[in-house]
Amino acid sequence: MYLEVYAKTSSWHSVYYIYLGGMTNASTPVMDLSNFNVYRNMNYTYTININGSGQSDARVTYVADNTTPVNGQFLFSDGTWGYYDANKTVIGIIFATSTSSTDQGHNYTHGYAMALKNAGPSSTTYQWYTSNGVNPTGTYFTAVNQIMGDKNGYTHTGKIQTTGYAAGIAATGYVAKDKNENTVIPTGTSGWYLPSIGQWYDICVNLGGMVTASRQSYTKSDTGWLRWYSEDDSSGKDYSSLCASAINVYLNALSTNGYNVDLFTNSNEYYWSSSECNSYSAYGARFASDGGMLLHSTSKTGTYRVRPVVAF
Repeated sequence: MYLEVYAKTSSWHSVYYIYLGGMTNASTPVMDLSNFNVYRNMNYTYTININGSGQSDARVTYVADNTTPVNGQFLFSDGTWGYYDANKTVIGIIFATSTSSTDQGHNYTHGYAMALKNAGPSSTTYQWYTSNGVNPTGTYFTAVNQIMGDKNGYTHTGKIQTTGYAAGIAATGYVAKDKNENTVIPTGTSGWYLPSIGQWYDICVNLGGMVTASRQSYTKSDTGWLRWYSEDDSSGKDYSSLCASAINVYLNALSTNGYNVDLFTNSNEYYWSSSECNSYSAYGARFASDGGMLLHSTSKTGTYRVRPVVAF
């Protein structure tokens, strides 16, 4: 990584490129002060002395912190957010910086954040419901714009809290922990819940980089599903692995700093959403072993993992 510095002279600008370090392995960043690698979501302070032509009005171009959240920043237990702060407890990774009109009505106006771990032990799976033929949320989503647009996981989850709705109950029962494994309360948030399929879309796009990788909203879709898959665009890309690795960059940065996290893999991991396709199926996100990253519907009696989120 280089910092570009401009120094004004009487008739032209000198440009200095100052080497700040570089990350040699983006998928598993490690804090290395000996080589001073630079990682996202970390704060750094530099003192720069320019010895050479130029005047005292030399300037440094940089990006300052803002009061509005940024995708990839961390949500802290006190309800604030930002880049890594060793004096605060991280409870989630921000994956959206706006909320649905319904959530705005609940005064959750800043965005959404994903938990650092799965509900229960990392590989534990849950049924969406014990049988098919139910419609507890009162809504169905089938078209691709509905799949991408449904952000109301908080509302959906509130309707799947009775006996038999194991995935929804597991999501709301999730407990965040600090680095010492002490329970922390997510202040100023909705509390944990099962994300909607549109929120999973945002996780895949804003943390997993799927639109950047494919240069399109999805590579193929039909009623009840969309996906990123190399069979569709002949790219040869393993979208599942790319998505998992990109999300894991944020999780690994926290793991390096002492947090217990659950990483994603492309080994056919399937995660429930709270959105329904029809009375027999609900949606989930699948990190497929064949390289496909899928958001699609499946039988409600299936057993899959749960990764909670919060609105804030």
